[in-house]
Amino acid sequence: MLTWLTGDRFQLGDTTFQAMPDDYFDRGGMQITEGDFFVFKSPAEIEEFAKLLSDLQPRRIFELGIHGGGSAVLFAELTRPEKLVTIDLETLPDVRDRIHEHASVSGLGDSVRAFGGVDQGDQAELARLVDQEFGTAELDLVVDDCSHLYGPTKASFDALFPRLRAGGVYVIEDWRWGHTPLGQEEITNWAPEVPLSRLIAEVVLASATLPGLAAQITVESGGVAITRGDGPVKATDFDISALAERAEPNAPAAASERGSGRSPRAGSRWFPRRSG
Repeated sequence: MLTWLTGDRFQLGDTTFQAMPDDYFDRGGMQITEGDFFVFKSPAEIEEFAKLLSDLQPRRIFELGIHGGGSAVLFAELTRPEKLVTIDLETLPDVRDRIHEHASVSGLGDSVRAFGGVDQGDQAELARLVDQEFGTAELDLVVDDCSHLYGPTKASFDALFPRLRAGGVYVIEDWRWGHTPLGQEEITNWAPEVPLSRLIAEVVLASATLPGLAAQITVESGGVAITRGDGPVKATDFDISALAERAEPNAPAAASERGSGRSPRAGSRWFPRRSG
């Protein structure tokens, strides 16, 4: 799979990549070796993605956030997909040309497509691109490493999550920027933006409203992976916030049951019935 040449440089086939070192921001970036593709992820995160791709074996991938193009090339090399689409708000003509050139040289041809000038908050444009590039086929994997802002990220989720197949995975990266770890100085760079963690909470709450929405939600420090369940999801007008809000009226009923001395959902697998 991945052959690590140094602590942050690795090779896959004939292609070499550079990962983001732990002190990347402290030293104000890094010098990229000519010919390498820069992957804006730590070595540990890259290994996690390699495992995910190996387990999932995705054929149809939609990525939000191109940056230097390294992750798109890495995902393509690891999966040899039927189709991989990557988008970014910036036009990035040189980066997109390099992605397409690599795909051509490596035998992937038109299966890898990079689009610039695409706002991840533009649901109509996202839907158009999915229809254009994937037709009616369902997506296997969506990776959002784009704006990291609640509004645009939610808009993308509402547009693309319904296009996932059951068992497909939706990854939202860098979700915890709105929270300062205990013992560290508070970071206010993003104020007054709505924390992206709100979207993660909404997915959890919506899963109570719509059983089968998510089969699994895996939370890691660098990202959250949401595996779509086999429940029905509206293909249009899907709104994760509306589903999350519908979960709230159930709270008073549960509180009432606790006040009456009865255990909520007694006898279920979450609240087993007590004997005696």
